[in-house]
Formats: sequence, C-alpha cells, structure tokens
Amino acid sequence: MDGYTTVIHRIAKYILDENIKLSFKPIAIFPNAETLTDLMRYDIEKAFNCSVRNQYASSEGAPFITENKTGELEINAATGVFEFEQVHGNVYELIVTGFYTTTTPLLRYRIGDSVELETELPVDYKQKDVKIKRIIGRNNDFLLSRENGIVTNVNLSTAIRFVGNDVVESQFVQNEIDNITVYLVINNNADKNNIIKRLRYELKFRFGTSTNFHFEFVDKIPFTSGGKKRFAINNIK
Repeated sequence: MDGYTTVIHRIAKYILDENIKLSFKPIAIFPNAETLTDLMRYDIEKAFNCSVRNQYASSEGAPFITENKTGELEINAATGVFEFEQVHGNVYELIVTGFYTTTTPLLRYRIGDSVELETELPVDYKQKDVKIKRIIGRNNDFLLSRENGIVTNVNLSTAIRFVGNDVVESQFVQNEIDNITVYLVINNNADKNNIIKRLRYELKFRFGTSTNFHFEFVDKIPFTSGGKKRFAINNIK
C-alpha cells in the first residue's frame, strides 16, 4: 500500500479506535509526499500489522531514498544524483541532477528539501560517505530554537506522543525565532488545560526557556494547495 502519510495514518487511527480486525496483511506500507513521524509509524504498523518503509522522491523524479528491511535509508541512484550542501550541523540540503529529463534538463537543481545525516560529510565526500539518518523534507519543515538550534519533526512528534490519544492532529508554525503557534485538533472530551500543560513542558524541554508557545484549538488542519498537510512550518526568512 502507498499513499499520503496523513491519509494512511487517519485510516490506521480509525482501525485502532474502532478495534477493527483486518482480514488481510499488507507486505509493507509506503507513505509518501508528507513527513512520517515516529507516532504515525507506530500507529500504522500496529493497525496493519506490517512494516512501514519510509521513502522520499522529489516531484522532479530524481533519485529515490528508500528504507530497506533493516531500517536504513538508501539512495537509489538509477534516475539521478543527489549532492549535499550543509545547512546546519548534520542537516543537508539536497541538490538534484536528473538523468531522464530530456526536454528540460535538471542540472544541480536546488529543490528545497533536506535530510539529516548520521555524521557531517568531509569536503570531498564520496557516495559511500552519505549515511542518511532521517528524511526532513522541505527546508522549512524544521523549527529553530535560540538555545538548541534545529528542532526536527521527530522531536515535535515525540512531544505530541506524550499527550496520548487526546490530540487527533497538530501543526507547528513559527514566524519568528522565539514564538511558535501550535494548532491542535483534539477529541471532544479532552481536557484542554491538561493538554497545554503537558505539551508546554515537553516543548520547553526541546526548545529551551526562551521560546514562547501559543496554543490554538481548531476543527481541522488545512491542506496545502498540493493536497498535503504540513506538520511543521518555518516562516523565518
């Protein structure tokens, strides 16, 4: 099975909430187009009783990054080449050269997506030096802390996990360095004050004391023009 990450996750949540027992078992599930968080992976694997294989492929059709059976992320270079430009620490922006685009060749095209590597690359790095730890996605899919630097989607999703099933959907938006707005879709009987208290504690642990959090409870998280849902949005120039 493959499809938008948030759609598969919503189906998985429904299966778990309604205690549905499936009469089939997929070989694997491939979420795409949106960031896969640890919480989403846990819910999907539990609901469908199979492995989730994360993947990345830009719309330009350049190399695929796929998760193998041991959980490692590998570059499949049959359709193009990735170059890596350091953004911060082990976070690198992807630069693409595509092999199959003949009408409009793509040469060293900056696509605006990033990955986190296991270690920093040497200046004259080779393909074997690239060990991908995590797919981040859009360059503004991670937030910034004055004290702790980059805070990735994984850090945010683990904070949401501590709230449990009270939060149905969430989105983090940062317009300036020390202020983050958190949009939350919650269950009807959930205690808003308790959610705010627990989330604020977890987020302060990840961002430090200089970041302020503003919580807003909404009916739904909006889709982008491309039909996706963004988990984290960084609007800092």
